Amino acid sequence: MKVTLTEKHDLKIEELPFELRFEFSRKRGIDKDYWFTPSGKCKVWVGGCHLNHLGKLGTGQYDKLMTMMKKAKCDVLTDGRDFFTTGDNNIIRIDNMYSILSQAKEEWEQRKESFKTYRNF
Repeated sequence: MKVTLTEKHDLKIEELPFELRFEFSRKRGIDKDYWFTPSGKCKVWVGGCHLNHLGKLGTGQYDKLMTMMKKAKCDVLTDGRDFFTTGDNNIIRIDNMYSILSQAKEEWEQRKESFKTYRNF
């Protein structure tokens, strides 16, 4: 039996305090699924993400999402519950993105506090 499922998601950019991009290779010496560059950009290793390809996007939809993500400098979209990205004209759900983002945000806050302390010396 063949079953076709159709899902609708109202996607928006995930608001983050830092720029986020996906990388296809992990930075040498890093054992986490994300890292920060010296300029403060967050890189997420694709190999550490649990990806679920949901299907192809129409050309108009794909172009609109890409424009939105480039403008916001963020590769992550959300519908308020799940996290998504695009790749090869597909919409992709990232099942473990919540935990990756939680860890990255926590580290970002710690870095901010360390910087404040350092500047007050």
